[in-house]
Parts: sequence; structure tokens; C-alpha cells
Amino acid sequence: MELSAMRTDDRTESASGATSTLLAPTWRRVDGQEAPAGSAVRPDGPDDAPREDAEPAPAGPVAQRSNLAIWLVLAAVGISVLLGVVADARVGVLGISATLAAGGAIRAVARTAPVGLAVRSRSVDVFMFWTLAVVIAVLGVVAPDV
Repeated sequence: MELSAMRTDDRTESASGATSTLLAPTWRRVDGQEAPAGSAVRPDGPDDAPREDAEPAPAGPVAQRSNLAIWLVLAAVGISVLLGVVADARVGVLGISATLAAGGAIRAVARTAPVGLAVRSRSVDVFMFWTLAVVIAVLGVVAPDV
């Protein structure tokens, strides 16, 4: 006995009359034709195929400027660690706390989200930066023999 399937939108009807919902998406072309059954590739081509209407990605200074926040934070943390080793551990901890507070202030004020500072929504990021800055500063000041 041969089972044949007829496609109607998102359901499959077998010869026995049972109906089941398809788990795979049905790709349709602009002209209304369906993709071949079991096709792993969209009918209009793979996702990585170049498109005529795609704009070229900006190159050069934009990519360098977008990493500026990451480099500034890395430099500030490096200077804080160096101050902690050379001068006093408490000074280093306060430097890291100041870096977190500055990151929160930049995230709160900047119109476009800096690449290294934007992780979640603006309010959550600012809250996390400032809360961590306060907690680390308090622990650095209160901790004995640091």
C-alpha cells in the first residue's frame, strides 16, 4: 500500500485521512511556486549569496572608531592595575571603580551605543556599571589591610 501526501498550506494529509502539522517552514517564491520538498536551501539561493540590492559595508575609520571604547576601558584597567601594584592596592581598586562609573556615564549619555559598553538595554547597563562601581569602591575602602 503506497502512502501519498498532498500539501495544503501547513498541513499534510495522508492517504489514510490523518492530518499532521509540518515542522519545517514552507518556502515560497515571489511568483507563488513552492520549493522542492525536502530542500535545505531557500528557493532564491543560499543566505550567503551576494545580492544586487545589498549595500557595501563601510570600511576604514568606522571600524577603528567603533573599537575606541574597548581600548579606552582596557587602558584604564591597565593603569588601575599598575597603580595597584606600584602605589597601593586601594588606589587600584578605586581606579577600577572610577572606570566602571565612567563607563556607566558614557553609556547613559552617548546617543549611539559604544561597541564594548552596550550589552543590554541602556538602563540595565547604566544600573550595572554604577552598582558595580559603588560595590567595588566600598569593598576597596572597607577591606582591612589592602
